[in-house]
Amino acid sequence: MTISTEISTLGTAISDIKTEIIEKGQSVSATDTVASLAPKIDNISNKNGEDFSKAVLTDIIEGTIKNLYDVELDYIRPYCFTGCDKLKQAWFTKLKKICRHAFDGCNQFSILILEGDFVKLEHINAFKHTSLTKIYVKDSLLNTYKTDEKWSYYSDYIYKFSDF
Repeated sequence: MTISTEISTLGTAISDIKTEIIEKGQSVSATDTVASLAPKIDNISNKNGEDFSKAVLTDIIEGTIKNLYDVELDYIRPYCFTGCDKLKQAWFTKLKKICRHAFDGCNQFSILILEGDFVKLEHINAFKHTSLTKIYVKDSLLNTYKTDEKWSYYSDYIYKFSDF
């Protein structure tokens, strides 16, 4: 898959998210960014009356989640997304640490976006049994990631966020 194909796929996914938000009764403008969509998503209730965040949690627990966008977690605990075999990509803005086996078994997981400060990787097995081939990091941290003891294992897959 080429980078232009991946960008196109991401653009389509964002468009689909905006469409779903509109269908749930929230207004969305063409200039809305992924970050500006978060509060709108928080206002949505699904057809069963559950909060959207609870529905996402259910998707994580059941392993049916496909994408995570602009997630503001401090760390991802061990085995957090293990077995979420439909998860394809994740975008984190404030993450500080990824623990061992965090994404183990997410065999479709191929894109990780770390938009914030440096994220500590507890162990290289955090991405065991995944298809991870693209890791986008803050431009100023590219060399830090590529030379870090644990992240260097993935150095061929680490790119500047501006290349995204």
